[in-house]
Amino acid sequence: MSSRPGARPSSGTILIGLVAVVVAVLVAIWVVLNGQSIVQSFWPPAPASTQGQAIHDLYTIVFIIAAAIFFVVEGLIVWTVIRYRRKPGDDELPPQTHGHNLAEIVWTVVPTLIVIFLFFISWQTLNTVEAKSNAPDLLVRAHAGQFQWTFDYMAPGAKVTDDPVFSMSQAREGRLRLLGVSTATRLQAVPDIPTMTELGVPMDLMGWFSAMVPAATPRPVVDQINGWFRQVIATEESKAFLNKFGGDPWVATPDEAQARLLKDIKDWGEYVRLAKITPQG
Repeated sequence: MSSRPGARPSSGTILIGLVAVVVAVLVAIWVVLNGQSIVQSFWPPAPASTQGQAIHDLYTIVFIIAAAIFFVVEGLIVWTVIRYRRKPGDDELPPQTHGHNLAEIVWTVVPTLIVIFLFFISWQTLNTVEAKSNAPDLLVRAHAGQFQWTFDYMAPGAKVTDDPVFSMSQAREGRLRLLGVSTATRLQAVPDIPTMTELGVPMDLMGWFSAMVPAATPRPVVDQINGWFRQVIATEESKAFLNKFGGDPWVATPDEAQARLLKDIKDWGEYVRLAKITPQG
């Protein structure tokens, strides 16, 4: 009586298995080494205010509810697959369930209660976050970006800012006093404010905006676009709009704007060197 030896796995199968084991080990090592940062990535940054703490608490509650629902649903799916898997000898479908009253009540009532609870705590958090104070214990300056915002947490009693829009709004409300401007000459928007050079600190720093085109754009097209911008900026409406936010109209030719850009690049490169900031990119 002879027996047939078992079939050996192919070399390809063995290679795939080894690769899978190596990948699994590397992933496990990465998770162990970065476990804390991975866990922290699921939560927002540490709150710096009462309002921030309220938002953090709301996020934690929602996250816990979502995680619980996820594990319950996934657990039921896995249990169902194992419990009702097809077994040898099963030639017919198992008994079908239609109109299970208890199941229908559970998956209708439970989500409704969760939504009502989340609405209640979200409303409470909204009231906390939108509360206004004439003497806030924290001053935050927000910077809008293309994809996300960044925030500066000002020191207690801070009154100095380099943001003209923020400065003008705070000055109008009497929350701070403007001491000087960084431009070479006084601004038409705030003619009573001296320059830093007048105050004994020589500087010529100006924030400015311009429209740019590809380098290969024909000069007549560049001049035409420049002419349109000069016409708009020269209007009284544009001047009033810019002055409202602490700015002055700056009308320049393409050559003047290019020269200013190159000068600023050179100047800020020197500032980076003096501040010992490591260049990036």
